[in-house]
Amino acid sequence: MAKRWSILIKHLICCLAIASQLCFPLQALAVSGDITGDSVNVRSGPGTDKPVVGSLNADATVSIVGQAYEWYQISYGSVSGWVFKDFCQVIPVSLSIIDTQVNVRKGPGTDYESYGQVAQGTVLTLLDVVGDWYKVQAQSGTIGYVRSDLVSESGSPVVNNPLPVVVDQPPADMISTIPVVPRVVLDGRQLSFGVDPLIEEGRLMVPLRAIFEAVGASVTWNQDSQTAGAVRNGVTVIMPLNSNTPSVNGQPWTLDVAPKVVGESVLAPVRFAAEAFGGKVIWDGVTYIAYLTSPDGSSTVTPPIDTTPPEDTTPPLDTTPQDSSVPDADKVTVTASSTENGVLIVLTASGYMKVVIKEDIGHLIYTIKNKQLASDVSISQALGNASITVTGSNTDSGARIDISYPSGKTYSLDTQVDGAVETVTFGG
Repeated sequence: MAKRWSILIKHLICCLAIASQLCFPLQALAVSGDITGDSVNVRSGPGTDKPVVGSLNADATVSIVGQAYEWYQISYGSVSGWVFKDFCQVIPVSLSIIDTQVNVRKGPGTDYESYGQVAQGTVLTLLDVVGDWYKVQAQSGTIGYVRSDLVSESGSPVVNNPLPVVVDQPPADMISTIPVVPRVVLDGRQLSFGVDPLIEEGRLMVPLRAIFEAVGASVTWNQDSQTAGAVRNGVTVIMPLNSNTPSVNGQPWTLDVAPKVVGESVLAPVRFAAEAFGGKVIWDGVTYIAYLTSPDGSSTVTPPIDTTPPEDTTPPLDTTPQDSSVPDADKVTVTASSTENGVLIVLTASGYMKVVIKEDIGHLIYTIKNKQLASDVSISQALGNASITVTGSNTDSGARIDISYPSGKTYSLDTQVDGAVETVTFGG
């Protein structure tokens, strides 16, 4: 019996030791922040699904006592709760290293690579709180992370260029070469992909289908035209592969980096993937995490992002006034763009198009019986040494689009997104 009790006690001691490692100690450092918006909601927990327990106005200085996801736990007079980090700016504080040698890491955790070490007494500037880690800045401007229990508040005043230099510190531009896989967090939850996101030409490229489907869009892929299509709540996105000009509701959207295929996935710039349907994205270049907010807060995941005060999430599309006599649901837009192998012409509507196609030598004529063009069309697109012209107008029988092309050129036709998109792909 004594032996059994001895084993039980050892197990209990072991469990308590593990539990003590999982529970973060309360911060001894007094961290404060300024509220940056008016009527910012204070909630009972870190998420917009949590009840509102109060509100704060700009310039209120709060005590930050905890952090979870993208939320700060704060205290202000009789008000205690959680606010979204975008609405609370941490007040810089000078921190002093209290251990002999402390690693300054590239992210908030021991699994992140170390820039190097700083000696006891070194002063750094506090920028942010991430769990039990502090985001700090060194004299050179390099930003890293140190464990909160290895620093204390310094008596030195906060200055723009703090005195310490990290031992064996690499150049500041090393931040852009952190050897970790970029991560994507949608409404507070990390997404998983079959193909890892990557950085290309300074842009984060993410699997497009996974992002679009995560926010509730229907996605199609046309192998012949190498074109992705997606529809959500009346918004139609067309993205040709290797083209810098996808379209949203027929309006071109210029990209710095063209989408590409990696494995069996199409990767596109994260900002386009997030904002095409009206969402938002915040990029943390230190931790390599993209924080996405789904449009309308409609993700199936409970969003931990407070959307008060509301902000305009409409993507930057062409706002040229159009004929208001034609209902939006009945409008057709036409675009033409160059691709790696030729020219892509896209006809887009918010719903099914009843299309009749007449094929003739050098001409394709589309008649859309249940729709009208948003405006008259006149487009010329280069194709090798020749060009393709697209003209269109409204008639009593519907919209008529005439595509003239050089004789001898081959093309393929396709219908996508349940008849809401028609494409014509010309080979070079």
